[in-house]
Amino acid sequence: MDYAIVKWDFVDDNPAVSNYLQQMNNQTIIGGSGSGAIISSNGYIVTNAHVVEFSKMDDEQIAYAAFKQMVQGIADYFQVDVNAAYDYMIDYTQYVDIKRGLKVILPGGDVLDGEIKSYGAPINEGKDVAVLKIERKNFPTLKLGNSDDVQNQDNIWVIGYPAAADSDLLSPDSSLVSSMNTGHISAASKKTEQGSPVIQIDAAATHGNSGGPVIKAL
Repeated sequence: MDYAIVKWDFVDDNPAVSNYLQQMNNQTIIGGSGSGAIISSNGYIVTNAHVVEFSKMDDEQIAYAAFKQMVQGIADYFQVDVNAAYDYMIDYTQYVDIKRGLKVILPGGDVLDGEIKSYGAPINEGKDVAVLKIERKNFPTLKLGNSDDVQNQDNIWVIGYPAAADSDLLSPDSSLVSSMNTGHISAASKKTEQGSPVIQIDAAATHGNSGGPVIKAL
């Protein structure tokens, strides 16, 4: 889970907006989550770069993303045009503090601090791969395969924690249970516009699956 908490200073005397911001503790939390695979027993994890991109943004980028999210919330709450809300808030709001966090949640529920060791930039900017490190030993691991051995119509499994599975009908500990979908390799030799190799699959992979492993069935 990659996130940032942005604190705001609102300088107008509008009580309605002031009360709204106070209900939000005068802060906006932005971020995202995804899946990953532990590839070494001492805690190295492979995921997508876009899963942890907030950790690589500078303060101005974080503040702008949080500001847009705050403005959208105000527009929805007061039922006003989002552009009007933006024009108003930009004159009376500034960020005063930004706190960042990168946490790795293990299947058992343990939450550990994560550190980015390598970052390939999100899709359309880089290879969209990141390597994280958590401090613990004797992890079970997933062995990396050789993409040169992949062929069209190979059977695969996609494993991850899809956000689409979030539901009030499920118990809280259900979020710690991974989902698995089956599928096939649709194309093994495509490339991005930047020239990075891409393997296309037909298995369902929704938001939250990003960074999760694709396993070739034997």
